[in-house]
Amino acid sequence: MNGPSNQISTGVQNGHISHAIPSHRHPLHRLPVELVLEIIDCLNAEQFIRFAFAHYPFLQCYGLVPAMSTQRLSALVKRSRLLPTFLQLVRLPTETLLEIMRHLNPIDTMRFVLANYQHLAMRGIAPRLTRTTMWSLEQACLPDKMGGDEG
Repeated sequence: MNGPSNQISTGVQNGHISHAIPSHRHPLHRLPVELVLEIIDCLNAEQFIRFAFAHYPFLQCYGLVPAMSTQRLSALVKRSRLLPTFLQLVRLPTETLLEIMRHLNPIDTMRFVLANYQHLAMRGIAPRLTRTTMWSLEQACLPDKMGGDEG
């Protein structure tokens, strides 16, 4: 079998996405969520980003990273152009960007990273998208038709 079995069932109820906890073999995934949150609190921004990419489906179940979709995943691998507002951030030293992200909560950190992945990866802040990382992110993809009518 290639990779761990981590099927995630999702659904929409009353406009809220609900996730079943995936069954993983990794010991980390059997820890209580409170302990996982304590571990995350001990990580700096760069460590959390790498941790999040490695354990995306698991963290997604707890709402600690944004929902992954096939569109968002394909946007990660495509080169994007610099937006004018991001140009100001690009000029900041890497240490300053990491300090800014340190003050964001986990989901906002990952929103920033996903929105600016190519630029942050070039600076070494975001990890490379290896085959293993891509597999993990693909496992986290939610169905693309998550409309409000489904229940």
